[in-house]
Amino acid sequence: MVKRPQTPLVPLLALLFALSGCSGASLSFARDMASVLTGTLAWGSGDLPGAAAAFLDALSAAEASGNGAVRDYALYGLASVYLGDDEREAALSRLDEIGDGASAEIGSSSWYQRGVIAFRSGDYEGAAKSFRRSMEIGGAAADARINMELSLRSRDEARSSSSSVPSASQIERSEDPASEALLSLVRKKERDRWKNQESDGAEASGLDY
Repeated sequence: MVKRPQTPLVPLLALLFALSGCSGASLSFARDMASVLTGTLAWGSGDLPGAAAAFLDALSAAEASGNGAVRDYALYGLASVYLGDDEREAALSRLDEIGDGASAEIGSSSWYQRGVIAFRSGDYEGAAKSFRRSMEIGGAAADARINMELSLRSRDEARSSSSSVPSASQIERSEDPASEALLSLVRKKERDRWKNQESDGAEASGLDY
């Protein structure tokens, strides 16, 4: 099984470190970050509804203030919450909203989450590509590498299994009782016809003689 989705704490630590040196930090920024921290702690304790509410608050505030960094993290946090509840489409929609200019930590973690979603959906090829992309950007390279190799192995096993499975037509021919009964009837009629022909031929020969 693929390793569990990364906790939002991973990119959060990098985000806090990067933003701690920014000048002109305002009260609204501190408030946005407080919501992010609240969501992260709730996510870590398994309180998914509480985490979702906190990240939504952070997202709304970040969009109002134009803070792109906090917005990207809030979106990533929401995706993590949805994925924790196995809502894959909702998670992907939030990951798609993350901007191209997101930090390397958020970018790498986002591709990691995409890999988890693809793996759970049985798209092992797509999962391997996503984990590879996560490795290329940076972040949790060790986990991404392990999951990429697992995805490739699962892909190969799936291909091997599908090649040994009989086709639908073969299954229908071998398992359809009506078809088997019809074939048996046809065979019986053919045997009876040949027997009758042989019998008629023998009688004809006797008459001629």
